[in-house]
Amino acid sequence: MHLFAWKHPTSGLRPLSRSEVTKCITLLMVAHNLLNLKGHSLRIGGMLHYLLCRTPFDVVKTMGRWAGDSFTIYLCHHAMILAPYLNDTPALLEHFTRYTMPPVC
Repeated sequence: MHLFAWKHPTSGLRPLSRSEVTKCITLLMVAHNLLNLKGHSLRIGGMLHYLLCRTPFDVVKTMGRWAGDSFTIYLCHHAMILAPYLNDTPALLEHFTRYTMPPVC
């Protein structure tokens, strides 16, 4: 049993798959002349959303099924977005710095 489904024009209800969601988003972006977002962009955006809502790193990492610490690559690229949030939360800033800054030799 699937949580979400969509109605296919000829074969009725089908389980909602990642490819169907991505196809729908692409059609909407084209129809509204917007930049086309890929599935990974949505995943990264979701990660940033939860971090900005003060969800702990380990929880976001688990929710996004991020392998290892690969999600920290995206945190480095979005440091400017996260900066106000991190400045308001010194303990989180320390945690973020530990994840994203290379060790000093």
